[in-house]
Amino acid sequence: MALHEPQSAPARGPAEAQISLAAALCYLNEQTDAQIAAALGVCRRTLARWKRRPDFRTAFRAAALTGGWLVERQFRERWHAERRTAGQLRRATQKRSRRRT
Repeated sequence: MALHEPQSAPARGPAEAQISLAAALCYLNEQTDAQIAAALGVCRRTLARWKRRPDFRTAFRAAALTGGWLVERQFRERWHAERRTAGQLRRATQKRSRRRT
């Protein structure tokens, strides 16, 4: 009987970038928790759970020191990149549908 090495489970929990972004968006206080969670692709309860993490509190303090400007800029850049990708996908789909007609 061959011995198999156990497979490692995929990493669980939020990435550091997600925590930093969530903390900065919470610091900016421009959106509700539900809106922030939707922007991050998680549910509101997940965001509430993240808020109790020590790394979230550290990231929140960092956002407070920088005024949240750095993470807000990263969020906006990510948002624009996703819009560009969605636009490219839409254009490619439109081209394919034109070819079929």
